[in-house]
Amino acid sequence: MIVPEWLTAVICVIVGALLTFIATLIVNRVSYKNEYYKIIIEKRIQAYKNVEHLINNIKRTGIRTISQAIWNNSLDLLKPLKDEIDLAKSESIWLSQEMKNALQRMELLLFSFELENDEKVELNKGLDLQKTIYENTITIEQIHKQDMLSMHKVRSFLKNK
Repeated sequence: MIVPEWLTAVICVIVGALLTFIATLIVNRVSYKNEYYKIIIEKRIQAYKNVEHLINNIKRTGIRTISQAIWNNSLDLLKPLKDEIDLAKSESIWLSQEMKNALQRMELLLFSFELENDEKVELNKGLDLQKTIYENTITIEQIHKQDMLSMHKVRSFLKNK
């Protein structure tokens, strides 16, 4: 049986259109997924910028602020540091669990220090706090580096949420 040329042409056009439709669907799905991942990465980068800002502030002025709180016997001087931690934690949904835990430890350190000293700062406890905050800052910085290296792994980040 011989198939007419016009029928062969129609079949080729239909198969070509069907393959083009399927390829377009696949490309659109991949494109949508990539745009979605791009938005998530942008949100995560902004959250980590807040953490980076906290790290820089603690290294630049945080230790000095704690020293001033100790020597001036004023816990009110720690409020800007607590505000920085709150800002870093404000977008914690975009942070890794390790980073959230490290920020929580930092916040608990300040909170417990305030409770223990109750407006009268003891020198030894203040110096211990200073050392512990510096150590936690180093830990946060290391976690920050690790998380920035795995920022592109959106699927594993979402899976852990």
